[in-house]
Amino acid sequence: MLNRIATATNQQIAINSLQSRQASLAETQKQISSGDKYSTFAAIAKDGETRRIADFESVLSQITSYKQNNTVLSSRLNTMDNTLSALEDINTKAIAAIALERSANSQNNPLRQQLEAFLQQIEGQLNVNTDGRYLFAGAATGNKPVDSLVTSNLDSVTGEPNDGYYKGDDATLSQAVSADVVIQYNIKANHPTFQKLIGALHLAIKAESTGNDAGLASAVDIANSAQKDLVNMRGLLGANAATIEHVTTQHNNFQTYYKNVLDGITGTDVAAASISLSLDQAVLTASFQAFAGTSRLSLVSFLK
Repeated sequence: MLNRIATATNQQIAINSLQSRQASLAETQKQISSGDKYSTFAAIAKDGETRRIADFESVLSQITSYKQNNTVLSSRLNTMDNTLSALEDINTKAIAAIALERSANSQNNPLRQQLEAFLQQIEGQLNVNTDGRYLFAGAATGNKPVDSLVTSNLDSVTGEPNDGYYKGDDATLSQAVSADVVIQYNIKANHPTFQKLIGALHLAIKAESTGNDAGLASAVDIANSAQKDLVNMRGLLGANAATIEHVTTQHNNFQTYYKNVLDGITGTDVAAASISLSLDQAVLTASFQAFAGTSRLSLVSFLK
């Protein structure tokens, strides 16, 4: 009787050992097929990796956020640069039109109509809108920054250009492109360069109406000064764009590094897992063969 009890106990121990080894085998197979070392939070906690994994995932989330925001900012800077380029082109044409007016070949030169058309184009450029935001309005991105350029922006007393046409605010927007780098990026439609550009055209319109050649010459001088300023402004935008590109490249590098580290923690070491799998299979087969000798079971029957 005691022998039967002992045999039953030994068989139960053997069965438990076989089931444990089978569970280990199944878990290893799952790790290899999924590529994930852990399938539950409990398993992560058991290995003491919870804090480390959370820290790396937090860093990766922050990097992803920076990259997404930088993509949007780069797009805005590109749109602003396109606007400045268009203003350079408009200004060049305006200077040429004024020069023609001052030349001996000025007969039938519709200067006023040309300059008024240029002012409308400038208005449209400064009111550029992307993704529902007016880029030259400061923080008042829901408002058109330029109401109308029909009325002259030249002071009635001093003759100096002003920003009476501007409907945005004076806030300067900035964005953190990384933890250490912040870029002030928006140019407002009341920038002195734009005031000069608009004022030069209005001065030329006024001078043309009175036949004032000195006024036309002054308008050309102001427009040329504005042209130099536009070039400098584009240079600053280009520098900011280059900074964003450089920082984003660093983000990509860090993202790759942290992903590799995280994969090293949570990912399956296929080589090691394959060795473990082979060992489990060998031990399971040997254990079952020994057990089957006493219980007359087959491996197929046991696995069922």
